[in-house]
Amino acid sequence: MPRTLYQPLGNEEIRLLTIHSQSNFSLETVCVKETPGYHAVSYCWGEAHDLCHVRVNGYEVPLRRHVAVMLDSLYRHHRVTRVWLDMLCINQDDEAEKSKQVSMMGEIFRRAMGAYAWLGEADSDTDCIFDVLREFRKRKMELELPAGLDAAEQLSCHRELFRDIYVERGGSLPEARASDDERLHEEFNWLRPLYIRPFWSRVWIVQELILAKDVIVCCGAKCIDLHDIYGLSLDWGSFEQGFYDVQPDYTALIEIAKSFPPLVPKQEDPVMELDLPDQTMTTGQHPEVSTVDSEYI
Repeated sequence: MPRTLYQPLGNEEIRLLTIHSQSNFSLETVCVKETPGYHAVSYCWGEAHDLCHVRVNGYEVPLRRHVAVMLDSLYRHHRVTRVWLDMLCINQDDEAEKSKQVSMMGEIFRRAMGAYAWLGEADSDTDCIFDVLREFRKRKMELELPAGLDAAEQLSCHRELFRDIYVERGGSLPEARASDDERLHEEFNWLRPLYIRPFWSRVWIVQELILAKDVIVCCGAKCIDLHDIYGLSLDWGSFEQGFYDVQPDYTALIEIAKSFPPLVPKQEDPVMELDLPDQTMTTGQHPEVSTVDSEYI
């Protein structure tokens, strides 16, 4: 990063990023306790050597392409203009600042208007899943079940509704795959393209998503409230909890995500250096994390 891009921060100060266009941004320094509206962003860093160049406060800055795509999507599809994200809002060349800012992350996410959880670019599977989940949420709220049904019978009606919507949106029901978990109802296995995204393997999502006031999960141009998919992160036997609890316990979602096998081998050395001319830009891995691949931080 250009050395003059960052000025030292005070004890309660953070930087916020304003998105002006696909490749033009500005940073401002604010007091975290007096900060006007912003959204925090929870995301994977992406490939260290897949870079593009953007402008921040007039300086040309190398940025991982995965993050550039994320910011462009938040700006164009979700109308997000003011965010906090560690990659650009923390001076990654300053170890003391990184340590201090990491210790403030709980406060940063708590004081944000909400958080956006970025799963990455969409594909046909994830687009279908987001459409199904949103439509299912809508129709389930409108569904009038016959009186006298017990919990098992109600669940059966909801599963049938979910299947009908999946056929409408996807053309047919998904075929069984070797990766399916036989312990779960098959409907939940249909959502695996959503839950096996690398995002869910990040250790930091527990703090980021639980502390945020509201969490919107985004994949490409599609988005959905985390609360709306929470019930489907559980076995369908406890399906109702996810849609009607005022304060859901998202740790169940995290535990299920943790049970999935690793998507890529972990590197022996979690710290990666960018191959840049000044040799000063690192991944900005959170200082106290030493056992997780920095690609997922």
